Amino acid sequence: QMCIRDRYMGNKSIFRSSMNPESNNRPKPTISLAEWQRKSSEVSIPKLQINKLIMNFFVVEGYKEAAEKFQKESGTDVSNLDLSSIEERIEIRSLIHKGQIDKAITRVNEFNPEVVLRLLCV
Repeated sequence: QMCIRDRYMGNKSIFRSSMNPESNNRPKPTISLAEWQRKSSEVSIPKLQINKLIMNFFVVEGYKEAAEKFQKESGTDVSNLDLSSIEERIEIRSLIHKGQIDKAITRVNEFNPEVVLRLLCV
């Protein structure tokens, strides 16, 4: 059983090639502005869904204060979100961006050990 971490340490290019957006050279489909406006006017999105989307953005991107204020103003249910985890997420993301993968894995393991177990061994 090989783990992702072992593959990463043995061949760092595995991740670079699979995550490189330029490796996919297929042309992207495009539509005109008029077509976009016509299609978007046909879609009705409930306010609750929009609020959940906004809240998800704040949490995922690490805007804790904005998430807390938006929750108070909009009344969006955050019972399934842990706003206190935002700082840990920011720290882990920062370690990954710095290339400190071992430290990031350690922090994820301290924060939520189940995530590391699911991701590392396939």
